Amino acid sequence: MGAITRAQKLLKRHRYAHVWRSDITKFFDTVDHSVLKERIQQRITDSSALTLLDKVINIYSSGLAGKGIPIGNLTSQIFTNIYLHELDRYVLHVIKPLGYVRYGDDFILISDDRSQLELCEEHLTVFIDQTLKVSLHTKNNMIVPVRRGIHFLGCDIFPTGRRLQKRVYNRIKMRMDYHNSSSYRKLILVHSKKNMLRWVDWKIISILDDIL
Repeated sequence: MGAITRAQKLLKRHRYAHVWRSDITKFFDTVDHSVLKERIQQRITDSSALTLLDKVINIYSSGLAGKGIPIGNLTSQIFTNIYLHELDRYVLHVIKPLGYVRYGDDFILISDDRSQLELCEEHLTVFIDQTLKVSLHTKNNMIVPVRRGIHFLGCDIFPTGRRLQKRVYNRIKMRMDYHNSSSYRKLILVHSKKNMLRWVDWKIISILDDIL
């Protein structure tokens, strides 16, 4: 939620600029174990903890030798932030865009100059490939004027507002149950129209009726 709010604030602040939106191809399946372990060793020195983390990392494989971390595992988000911390440092201290937001492996950069963003894309593509041993998702890799808005983290975000994408609505309708209804309602409340919120409230009442 925070990343979406920050992204919209940046678009509003720089509405006459350009934004580059991208993510990493099959990130969780392509995380390089040796790179991840190296990053962890830069922050943790306790040998027992490192041995345990090595076991956690080694126990999972995506089918590619020495690659992959599980999606949804309690350690996955922590590993993701450790792994991509060097990306954050590179963007903030070398690229220095007008705005930058990363959530997981999805990120946006904002610049006044489209050609500058294209140059950033070239540099970051090489950095991500050679340093992090992963690659950018070509289909989701695009540079557009801020005023057109972007697709980011399941939302269509514009300088003046945002809305959930249709595929997210459909997923909510399919997956909503007693355990996740409050989270989904909050998501709808922040991003959606009143008619969708009424549907969610009706669905929650139906779920409670079935339980009671």
